[in-house]
Formats: sequence, structure tokens, C-alpha cells
Amino acid sequence: MREKGKKRSFLRTLRGRMTLHMLLVTLVPIVVIGCLVYTTMRSSERKASDSVDDTRVALEEEVIGAKLIEVTSGFLGQVATGQAATVWKLAAVPTVVQAAESGSVPNSAADEFLLEELERSTSFDSIAITNKEGGVVAGAYWDRGKKDYYAGTAGLPASLVDSEAWQSAKENGVTVAHPIYLGDTGPTAGLAQMDFAARIEDSGTGETVGVLQFTMRGPAAGIGVMVTGRITAGKLVVFDDNTGDLIFDSSDVTRTQGSAELSDLERAVQAAIVNTDDESGFFIMGDNVATFIRLSSTVEPIYPEEFVTAFSTCGWSVMVQQPEAEAFAELRTMGTLENQLRDSTNTMVMSLGIILAVVLVVVLVVAVLLSRGITRPVTELRDAAEKISMGDISADIPAAGDDEVGDLSESFGRMVAAMRFLYEEEKERGRS
Repeated sequence: MREKGKKRSFLRTLRGRMTLHMLLVTLVPIVVIGCLVYTTMRSSERKASDSVDDTRVALEEEVIGAKLIEVTSGFLGQVATGQAATVWKLAAVPTVVQAAESGSVPNSAADEFLLEELERSTSFDSIAITNKEGGVVAGAYWDRGKKDYYAGTAGLPASLVDSEAWQSAKENGVTVAHPIYLGDTGPTAGLAQMDFAARIEDSGTGETVGVLQFTMRGPAAGIGVMVTGRITAGKLVVFDDNTGDLIFDSSDVTRTQGSAELSDLERAVQAAIVNTDDESGFFIMGDNVATFIRLSSTVEPIYPEEFVTAFSTCGWSVMVQQPEAEAFAELRTMGTLENQLRDSTNTMVMSLGIILAVVLVVVLVVAVLLSRGITRPVTELRDAAEKISMGDISADIPAAGDDEVGDLSESFGRMVAAMRFLYEEEKERGRS
């Protein structure tokens, strides 16, 4: 005979098993659904993040890169080809052609004409007409000491035959020489020079009779500012198309082609300039981005074919470099979107965890209460059976609900009533 109220572990009791079964039946579907939801959310987050990354790359190359190239091209088109076109047009003016043909010094008519052009443009420091040997025969210049414009050749070199722009223009028709840093001392300290030149031809024979050369000087860093004015924290670097030599760096004008140690980004641009026919390009390396564009690619098709053909020989390229954080500042919202997606997923996961914990507690409480409601009548019936088995047939049989346990209690009650009847009958027989 078992002892009354024998001790068992909770999970071995009827109540424990019923509670465990209810928890499993309730929580397993919730856990499975939760795992599916979590997996789906994480997968969606990864796909969205990949999509954002792909979009970012496309925007970096197709939008930001194109914008930087446009800015660089705009500068070259306005400053380089625009000024070169001015020189090219003036080289065909009869006064200029006659001065180059005559070779006489002074030439007051040509000097006065050039002075008017110099004062009108305000962009140049000097204008010079040379004969075909390079000797200066007429001109006008800006005197930095007196801060005024003057006609004549007194403030100009006697010959420009050694000028890069002069040599290229005589051979090719029109040219823009790459910027030259003029040094740290003297009246031109801290300045950079850029020369524009065009061949002067006899209007009848087309024979070369001289060269018209414009010289522009200004703060060395200012040349970079003209390009990078629309770009935060940018710098300008000029390369020779043929050799790849670094010619000019607006952020460090003391760098020369012989001593310049190129960065990895500059080497990548240099290789593209020398080894490819690309007119422009876009690079991302480390924490910086850069674009380059060839000067010859900026000529607008509106100019006469002769100008375009001659200008295509200009052999230098411009690189604009900018910190990646600045260049891609417009894409910061993309990073914010990624963070929001991640935060949203984490919030949903936390919410799912909280919901699962709450459901676990609720189900546990409900399971315990329900199992208790089922097992309590059984426990009471067991206690009554224990008393009867010990000979106490007066023990009360507890009433149960209208279910199988209730049916068992009623059957057990009828059995006990029958036992009492037999007991009383046996007792009466004993008396008689």
C-alpha cells in the first residue's frame, strides 16, 4: 500500500505533466513562429542593407563621381578653353597679324589694341605679339608695383621662343600651358603662371607669321580654388599627359616633377592618364576620392574644327582630390537608413522576446491553474480512498464536476455506499 501523499518531483506528478504538456503545446508553435519571424526579419535587413550598399556604390560612381568630373570639366572649359578661344580669335585680328608680319618695334597701334584687350579681360597679366622667330614686337602688361596697365614691350621679355606655350602654339595652332609655380621669393613669390598662345597666320597664304601669347598669373592656391570652389576640402593636381609627371599641386605648390613622391591615389590617376585613352575617370582609395579629366576633352563642339584640332594637342590633365567623408556627405542619409533598418530589426527582436516571455508567464500561470482544477478532485478522491482502505468507511466522497472525474467520484460514492450497506447488514446479523 502506498503511503498517503507520497512525495514525487513536480514533473512526475499528474499536475506537473499536464502543466508541461500545456506549455509545450502552447509555446512550441510560438517559438517556431518567432524563429521564422526573426529569420525573415534578419534576412530582410540583410537584403535591404545590400540594396542600400549597391545604391550607395552606384550613387558614388554615377552621381558623385559624375558631379566631380563636371566641376573639373567646368573649370577647364571656362578658364582654359574659354581663354584659349579668346587668344585664338584675337590672333586673326588684322592689327595683330600686321604687327607680327612687320616685326617693327615699337608698334603703337598694336600696343594700344592689346592694352584695351588687357584692361577689358582683367584676367591676364600680359599680352605679347611675337614674330615667327619669337621676338616680341608689341604688347601690354600689368605692373604689379604700380598696380596699373601699360602699353608697350618694356615690361615684357625680349623673346618668348623658349616658352612652352609659344613652341606648342607655333606648331599646333593654339595651346594652354600647364601651370608653373614661380617660386617663394621675388616679386612673383607665391604666384603661379599659366600661358595661353595661338599661332598668327597670314590671312592670304596661311603662312605662320608669329604667335600671340597671353600670360595669366595669380596666387598658386587660387588655381586650385577655381576648380575646388564648389568642393569642400578639395585640391587640384596637374599631370603631364605624355610622361605622367606631376606638374602642379594646389595644396603644396613646392612639389616638383623631379621630387614629387606620389600617393597611391595619385599613382592610380597617373596610370590611367598614361596607359588609357579615357577622357575622365573616378577613383576611390583609402579615405579619399579623385576624378581626373584631360584638358583636350573639354573643347566644346561649337568652336571651328581648326580650333578643336589644334587644341586637342594640349597635353595635361587635371585631378581633383577630396576626402571621402566630404565627397560623399550627400550620402550620409544612406548610412542613417542602414542604421534605422538595423535599429528597427533589433527593436522588433526585443519586442518578440518580451512577448515570448510574457506569453511564457501567462501560459505557465494558466497551465498551473487548469491542472490544479483537474487534479484537485482526483487528489481528494485519492485521500478518501486512502481513508476507506484503512477501514474508515465513514469518509466523505468529495463531489466533482460534470466530467469524467465527476463520473468517477459518483461511481466511487456508490461503491462506498454499497460497502456501508453491506457493513450495516453484516453488523445486524452479528447482533441477531
